[in-house]
Amino acid sequence: MAETEGKEESLEDRLKRQLDDVPWSGLREHAARDGIIILDQELDMVETAVALAEDRFHWVNEQIGAGKITKPSKPQLDLFEKSPEQLFRFLIVQPFVLIQALEN
Repeated sequence: MAETEGKEESLEDRLKRQLDDVPWSGLREHAARDGIIILDQELDMVETAVALAEDRFHWVNEQIGAGKITKPSKPQLDLFEKSPEQLFRFLIVQPFVLIQALEN
């Protein structure tokens, strides 16, 4: 029996595996249901996803208060719609989709 058999994958490892890039056009349906959360470039997406999944309320609230975790504004959504091929790094943490813009 292999040493790794029977070991459960950690939440962090699973999220790292699920991290991906997508153009804005692939995120529209999530925006339509108000499921998008924008992360500041300073935040590590996997660490933030773990904090959300584990309900680390105080840390998450601190980041929201600092403007590092936000919902997209109408002007931001309009800008994204003008550039549907703009790439974003994303990670799903039900019911939300965390995104960070990538440089073109």
